[in-house]
Amino acid sequence: MLHSVHDAGHDPGFTDILAPAASHLSLSTCSESTSSKATCSESSDEDKRRSQKIRPAFVAIAALMIFQVALICWACVPIPHESSKISIFSPRGTFVTNQVLAAFHCCCALGFCFIWRRMSHVPMLLSELLVYVMSGWSFWLLGAALSLTYLHGFPMAIQIAVMSLQGFSCACIEFCFTYLLQIRLSLLEKGFGSCMGVQVTRRIRLFTMTCQLTFVGLGAHAEAINAQKALDWSYAAFHLIAAVGVLGILIVSAKAILSLTNAMREVPVPKQSFAKLEKDWSLNVLKRMAAAVLVSGSVSIASHLFCMHAILLVHGGFRPLLGTAYHVADIVAELAGLVFIVGILRPEMPDLLPPEARSMRGASRLLEECSSESVLWNAKVQELAHRSIDLESLLDFYEKLGSEVMKHFDPQVSTTADVVRQAVIPLSRVGNGGVAYTDYLVMAGKPSRQMPDCMVTHTWSSLFLHLVAAVVSDALELDEYHYIAAKISEGKLATIRHRLVEKGVLQNRYWICCFCVNQHASICNGVGKAPGDPAALARWERNRRDTATGHLLSFCTCSEPKVLNDQPDRCELNKFHVMMLWLQRSNPKFRQLVAVDCDFSVFERAWCVAELVAAHNAKMPQSVCLRCNKAFDLDAEDLSIYGKLTNLSVANSLSSRPEDKEMVLSQISSVPAFDAELQLLIFGNRGLLKQKFFGFDSLIPAARTARRLCRIATQNNIV
Repeated sequence: MLHSVHDAGHDPGFTDILAPAASHLSLSTCSESTSSKATCSESSDEDKRRSQKIRPAFVAIAALMIFQVALICWACVPIPHESSKISIFSPRGTFVTNQVLAAFHCCCALGFCFIWRRMSHVPMLLSELLVYVMSGWSFWLLGAALSLTYLHGFPMAIQIAVMSLQGFSCACIEFCFTYLLQIRLSLLEKGFGSCMGVQVTRRIRLFTMTCQLTFVGLGAHAEAINAQKALDWSYAAFHLIAAVGVLGILIVSAKAILSLTNAMREVPVPKQSFAKLEKDWSLNVLKRMAAAVLVSGSVSIASHLFCMHAILLVHGGFRPLLGTAYHVADIVAELAGLVFIVGILRPEMPDLLPPEARSMRGASRLLEECSSESVLWNAKVQELAHRSIDLESLLDFYEKLGSEVMKHFDPQVSTTADVVRQAVIPLSRVGNGGVAYTDYLVMAGKPSRQMPDCMVTHTWSSLFLHLVAAVVSDALELDEYHYIAAKISEGKLATIRHRLVEKGVLQNRYWICCFCVNQHASICNGVGKAPGDPAALARWERNRRDTATGHLLSFCTCSEPKVLNDQPDRCELNKFHVMMLWLQRSNPKFRQLVAVDCDFSVFERAWCVAELVAAHNAKMPQSVCLRCNKAFDLDAEDLSIYGKLTNLSVANSLSSRPEDKEMVLSQISSVPAFDAELQLLIFGNRGLLKQKFFGFDSLIPAARTARRLCRIATQNNIV
C-alpha cells in the first residue's frame, strides 16, 4: 500500500396505443409464440445499442494501454551514464513495475468490456466495476509518476504533491470498494423494504475517507520537514483507519445479509412449488453475496494491516516490494469479490426440473391414444380438429351481441358462459337439433372446416369481451389485451378490422371450445344437478343466472341427443388434450394461446390445467395474453395472485361437471408430480409467466422474495 516517500388511414389513436403495448417487457412470454420475430428484432437492436455504449470506453482504455506499453518500453531503454541492468529497487525499476501494474488494470477493464459486451444492463455493471479498476490504475500511474520525480530529481514540492495525490488515489480505491458494498445494501433495503444499514455504511465511509485524507496531509507535512518517523506513522495510521473502516462496513453488511437469510429460512413453503424454488434461489444469491463480501473484505483488511507491518517494521529495499505486493493482493481480492457483489456472475433465476416420471401420460402416450383408440374415437378427434373460427367470423359474431341476439349484452359484465347460453346455443340450433357454431358457419357458406393454427385455452367465467380481445391481441402480436378491449368497448371494430387486414391476419384461424364444440350434444339443456358441497352449490347457482341481469336462464329445448362421458368414443368433451397432440402432429404451426382472465382462474380449471400441462410436456409453442402485464407483478403489494398460483394443485381444480374433473384426475399418475409440472409451466424459465432479472438486479428480486414470502407466511396464504 502507501509507503514513505523514500520508498519507491385508420384511427390514429389506435396505432399510437398499439406501439406502447408491444413494448411492454415486464413479463416474458414463451419465445415460440407469434411474437418471437418482433422479440428477436428488439433483442438485436438492444444488443447494438449496448455495443455502441461500450465501444467508446473500449477504445479509450485500449489507447491508454498502448500509451503505457510505450512508456514501459521507453523506461526499459538504458540511459548512457546508467547501468544497462534495471534493478527492481531502483526508481527506474519502480517506474516500470508501477506501469506494468497500471497496464494490468487496463487489461482488466478491456476484458470486462469484451466479455460482458452483450450482457443486459452492461453499461451500468461496467460503470461500477470500471470506476474501481481505473481508481487502481490511477494509483499505479501516480506511483510511476512519483518514481519519475525521483529519477529526474524534480523539486521536493512536486514530489510531495505527487505523493499526496497517490495517497488520495489509494483512499479513493477503498472509497469505491465500500461504495459498491453500500449500493448492494441499498438494493437489499429497497427489495426487503426495511433498514439494512445503508446510512451507517455511508457514515463509516465518509468518516474513513476524512481520516485518511487527514493522515495524507500529515504525511505530506512530515515529508516537507523531513520527519521520516512521523511520515511512517502517518501512513501506518492511514492503513489502520482503512482497515477499521472496511471492518465496520463488513460487520454491517454481514449483519444485514444474515438477518435477511434467517428471515428466509424460517418461512415455510410448499414443496415442489415455485415458491420453494424461488426461496432456494434467493438464499443462493444472498449466500454468494455474503461469501464475496466476507472474502474480499477480509483480504482487504489483512492487506492494510500487513502494510502497517511493512511501513513500521521493514526497512531497506524490501519495504516498497512488500507494500506493492500487499496492494496487488488487496486489489485482486477486492476485484474478484466485486465481480460477484456487483452481480455479473450470479445464479440463474429458478427453474423446476421435470419430475423423473411424467405425471400425465406424456406426449408419446397421447399420440398412441390418437391411433390406438376405436375408430369412432379417432373420427371424433379428427372432426374436432377440423373445426375452427377465423377472426373475421369472431368479430362478426361479437357485432351481433346486443343487437341481433342477447340484446341485454353488457361487455363489462357478460361472461363467456352468458354468451354461450344466450347467443352461441340459440344461433347454432338447427331445427329440433343443433350443431357446433363453426358447423353453423359452414352451413351459412363460411369455410370453417379447416384446421386451426392456434388453440385458445380460457375460462368461461371471464368476460367474453376479454376473450375476443385476447385473441385479437394475439393476432396483432401483443401480450396484453386491455388496449384492444378498450377499443372494442368503444365500438371501434372497424378500426380493429382495418388493423387486422393491414397485418394480413384477419383470416387467422383459432380453436375456441365454445364455438368448436357442439353445445347441443352436451350442455345446452341445463347446468346439471345441484351439488351438495356449499362452494360448488354457490357456483352452480351463479351458472343458472345471467350475470348482467341476475335472471334465471332459459335453457335450450332441442331434442339433440346428449353424448357425455358415459359414451367416451362419441363424446366431444373428453378429447381436447388428444386433439391438441393430433393437431401438433398434423400442423407444424400449431400452438397454444392462454387467455388469462383478471383473476387468473384459468389456472384453476381442471380442463385448462390438463391442456396446459399436456402442451408443455409435448413442447408445443405456448404464449400467454394477460389483460395487463402489471396485473402480474411479483413485487406488488397485493400478493393474492402470487399466493394463489404458488399453491395451485390439480386436486383442488374446478370443473362445471364433476365427471370432467374425475376424468382429468384419472389420467394423472402422481398429483404432486403433476403439480410440480404445473409450477414449471407457469413460473419456469420456459414458463408462461416467467420473469427474468439481469446482473445488478439480482439482489432486488432476492430481497423482494424474502419480503414477499414473509408477508404471505404472516397472512397464512402458504401452509
